[in-house]
Amino acid sequence: MPISLPTQLGYLDSVLQNLRALPTDAVNEDIDSAEVESALRGRVTGLSIREAQERLSEDRKVLKAWFEEAGDPNGSGQWLIAFLSYMPGAMVRTLLAPPDAEKPKPASRGKISVALPDGWSAKPDDSTSSLSLWRAGRQIGSIGVIKATSLDFYRRRYDSMTQGTSPSESWLRSTVQFENCRGVKYLYRRSAPVILQSVRYVLEVPGGAVEACHGSDPAGQNFDGVAFEDVIKSVRVAAAG
Repeated sequence: MPISLPTQLGYLDSVLQNLRALPTDAVNEDIDSAEVESALRGRVTGLSIREAQERLSEDRKVLKAWFEEAGDPNGSGQWLIAFLSYMPGAMVRTLLAPPDAEKPKPASRGKISVALPDGWSAKPDDSTSSLSLWRAGRQIGSIGVIKATSLDFYRRRYDSMTQGTSPSESWLRSTVQFENCRGVKYLYRRSAPVILQSVRYVLEVPGGAVEACHGSDPAGQNFDGVAFEDVIKSVRVAAAG
């Protein structure tokens, strides 16, 4: 007899039905997470960041216990738990932010140019001031122009993120220089419940300043910090046309 989903996880019912119906080889990092994000957004609407983190943390524990009892024949439980575990603070901030359709389009702060190795591509986001970087059909990072006068603000923000981490997490802050690009690097590692890595940079570059991010996927794969830093050294910012 199927084991009923706990009442507090009712908002995930249709999500779980769709995930558990997938063939095992389709449960991977290519899953479209839009339905999951929509369900989670409804779950935390109206909450503070702390309240939202606590609610999803409790839901994750209940969901893990449910999968242990109900079984996870196609691996969808492992995928969903990993999704909920990946940088929960950043995820909650994204869920609580206004939907993209309601956000004003930002004025361009400059145009980014970057040299990419074979197999990489760059896509402009809301403007040429922000690029997402792709390899083998997966987004692996982003680079965005920031105001040079905001460099200290971004450094303080990331410095604060390095405080109060759990025993399974670590941050390493270092000063870096890649040819004419220099600034601060923040390397994040998480060893449990899944292995994750991400790195963020706040940099002065020729023509301006940028924030750059690169991370592994929810399965802890596809992290290539060396290749990403080779890309960073080519970043230039030109005045908006």
